[in-house]
Amino acid sequence: MKFKTKTTWIASLFVVGVFTATTGQAQSFLTNGLVAYYPFNGNANDASGNGSNATAINAVLTTDRFGYTNAAYLFNGANSWLQTTNCWPVVGTNAVTVSCWIYYQGGSPQPYAESTMVNWGGNVVFGNRFEFRLADNSGLNIPGVSSMCLDGGGNASVALASIYDNQWTHLVVVKPLGGGLNSVEFFVNGIQVPTVQQSDNSYLFNLVTNDSLTIGRGDSATPGRVFDGSIDDVRIFNVALSSNEVAQLYQDESAQIVNLNKAVWLSFSNLRSGTNYQVQVSTALTGSFTNYGSPFTATNSTMNYPAYWNVGDWSQLFFRLQALP
Repeated sequence: MKFKTKTTWIASLFVVGVFTATTGQAQSFLTNGLVAYYPFNGNANDASGNGSNATAINAVLTTDRFGYTNAAYLFNGANSWLQTTNCWPVVGTNAVTVSCWIYYQGGSPQPYAESTMVNWGGNVVFGNRFEFRLADNSGLNIPGVSSMCLDGGGNASVALASIYDNQWTHLVVVKPLGGGLNSVEFFVNGIQVPTVQQSDNSYLFNLVTNDSLTIGRGDSATPGRVFDGSIDDVRIFNVALSSNEVAQLYQDESAQIVNLNKAVWLSFSNLRSGTNYQVQVSTALTGSFTNYGSPFTATNSTMNYPAYWNVGDWSQLFFRLQALP
């Protein structure tokens, strides 16, 4: 009786697509209307593609909310901020949305001081400035708690929301097209919070190009409102995000991102127990096959190969199992 001493199986794999089920809504709002984005990944550059890079003045890179180093900026509450050159993200009466993450550390036991996250525009006429900052407790009177406000150049709309020291918090302010202080919406960790307008709230925003964009400091007329703590992931839009979009943005940025990768693994059958085999791979059926991994000995007629292949970078791949003498 004659036995074969060498047997070859050839299998071809054509990758035609991998389908995954996801929940949530489309993420187009993250780019639609985005005029400036500062992720602070090692620098203060604008990642929106508009080139509005900032320069750090006494502000230093620090750890972000995920524990990554050099991924947020730390401000000293006295003389540090980020400054752009000739950048006014939104002017006139256009809609505005500003989103940022903060880690405030300048509160209790000392009284709260006004600390600015984002500012640009003018500094004299009502409505010509857009200054998003923490308020000086604004009537909350809760130890260790601050609130936030939007200053339009003399008057402010204040959010009646608790913002605690020493924990990362997501803050968003939305001004609709042509709106004034009485139309402003505030959000804390994706949830809209009540507001109260100080003094005259009837004037409309008409932003000008006096003071360029600063992060971590107020307007040049009163530069003392320097932020005390860390700021990260500053986004500025020239559209008014909806409450659902703000909630989705918070969800997207509040946790680590899990990505789905396409991969395949090999399964063998009709093996001869005790026979040694070698997996070989090629990018073309008629191409040259090369060994992959170490030879293995079959312990059963059916086995799974322990290695996986990431298929994101190729459209076809061919595998061959070679029986060794």
